[in-house]
Amino acid sequence: RVLKNINSKILKYTNSIQLEIDNNVIDTIILQHVLKLGSIHFSESNSRQKPCGVYTIKSNYNEKKVTLTVENCDSIATVTNYKTEIKD
Repeated sequence: RVLKNINSKILKYTNSIQLEIDNNVIDTIILQHVLKLGSIHFSESNSRQKPCGVYTIKSNYNEKKVTLTVENCDSIATVTNYKTEIKD
């Protein structure tokens, strides 16, 4: 339900993440994959934070583990952090 809710909103990025997208460091296809097919890790999230809940979303993409942090507000969802690791 949370992913569906996030995907129904306007998606924005922090300035630092937008800069990495603009410089082709981060691929938006990977971001879309994680936001559509990822898993919410509630133990690493703060869903009750006011005014916007913060969620950690994880997924595997090719040979990488991808972790996003998303601030989920009323009408806008903002990707605030992006991390990749090589899969074991």
